[in-house]
Amino acid sequence: MHRFFCLDVVLLLKNNGLLPLKKDGLRTIAVVGPVGRQPAVLEGNYNGISSRYTTFLEGVREVFAGSAQDVRAGHAILWAGYPGQAGGKALANILLGEVSPSGKLPITFYRNEDPLPEFTDYSMKNCTYRYHEAQALYPFGYGLSYASFAYSDAACEAGAATVTIRNEGFFDAEEIVQVYVKADSKDAPRNPRLSGFRRVALKAGEEKRVLIPLDHDLFTVIDCEGTRYRPRLPCSISAARSPMNAARSYWAKPR
Repeated sequence: MHRFFCLDVVLLLKNNGLLPLKKDGLRTIAVVGPVGRQPAVLEGNYNGISSRYTTFLEGVREVFAGSAQDVRAGHAILWAGYPGQAGGKALANILLGEVSPSGKLPITFYRNEDPLPEFTDYSMKNCTYRYHEAQALYPFGYGLSYASFAYSDAACEAGAATVTIRNEGFFDAEEIVQVYVKADSKDAPRNPRLSGFRRVALKAGEEKRVLIPLDHDLFTVIDCEGTRYRPRLPCSISAARSPMNAARSYWAKPR
């Protein structure tokens, strides 16, 4: 994985003002736990071998000349899933605010296991972001930024969704605009499903109009007999930062 791509997969789940850190005045940062120095945690399940790995410990040492906080129970949480050979450097750059985090969760972090079915239950009830009925701790598609973004003027026509996004923060940052589709049918998933996305780079104060193509099949469902059909009522479409925002974002009906 190219070192610049490593920045894209480190995502911010929680931040109560701790991040980004100010290098001046920091005396000691502790990297806690054995995975901080293990190259294996930087790789995915299917990976090649890099000639040079930068572990989380090495990345923080390189930037801070010696130290990272274990923030799991503190004021901020960064999650780095298989960030690649330069993941440690990417983590250190994000901690310092040299780059704003922009990753989004590819999985759902459930609040607890109580509502989840048995592992052998394949009915999908209460499973994954498309069928989960309770409020997730951190849902699929979730990820914070050092910047703040405003969405407006969402529309859907000519096989694409469009939305205006503005960076209202003080950091230059990237945002992943996500489009969710919800069909009004008993055969459709309970929750809106991810149907398209686009990564957008915005300088502080900048505004862009984003277009995301949508395939025709996104507006169809499949019944229990395996037949695909288009529901009688139109689907609802939303451009959002994550599924938890989709229900209260800007909606449009496909024409």
